[in-house]
Amino acid sequence: MNEIFQNKDGKFSNVDTTEYESIYAYQLLNIRPSVLKALMLPYDYIVVIDGDDIIELLNEKDESIITKNSP
Repeated sequence: MNEIFQNKDGKFSNVDTTEYESIYAYQLLNIRPSVLKALMLPYDYIVVIDGDDIIELLNEKDESIITKNSP
């Protein structure tokens, strides 16, 4: 089992995807309506969410383009 670590630059690494549960978008919106903006992104983008906050946004090349610590 891997843990999620946040590097000094604010990026996350060592994510074990086997610990996540897959659900449909409509189920996610019922649980957490604040993620609607993340669902508008292209399908190959990754959004890291903590509560109602977007912590990091990765593009299709897994490059971090937005982090919570970004200006």
